[in-house]
Amino acid sequence: MGQLHGPHTTDLPMADVVELMLAVHRGGYSFEAAQRQARARVEGLARRKLPDGKVILPGVVSHSTNVVEHPELVADRITRFARSSATRT
Repeated sequence: MGQLHGPHTTDLPMADVVELMLAVHRGGYSFEAAQRQARARVEGLARRKLPDGKVILPGVVSHSTNVVEHPELVADRITRFARSSATRT
């Protein structure tokens, strides 16, 4: 999914790569989740139960803009991922 400093317009949907990603022997998986397009891309992960001992590390602060994001916007992103994580367990 890369870390381009601009809109991610050609990234694959998470559903297309989630099995491969989870096959990597790591305790956590970090990915871009702050851009508008990210919400749709990460749906494949939100519907997937994580293997035991695995965590997700969504990037909830955008690095692709020099605009300071409002704390409530960042908190909303964190809350959304926390809720989806709770439903996967």
